[in-house]
Amino acid sequence: MTGFLPIHCIHQLLKSRAFAKHNVNIKNWIYKQICTSVSPLHPVLPMLVEVYVNSIMLPNAKNTEHTNKPLTENEIRKVI
Repeated sequence: MTGFLPIHCIHQLLKSRAFAKHNVNIKNWIYKQICTSVSPLHPVLPMLVEVYVNSIMLPNAKNTEHTNKPLTENEIRKVI
């Protein structure tokens, strides 16, 4: 995904499953946001991660294919 949108817009689009509807994978964008985040965290970032996880765990009823892929174990290790 390229371009600039405020995090609250990304959160709402992910929550409303607009990315899944148009088959847009935002895994890399979310991973970059997590990697570049510093204290204090933006208040929407934890909610964004939660909605992202829900989009992986609970597929869209109309489209059973998962648009968003989970972070890999190696990606998580790099952050921690």
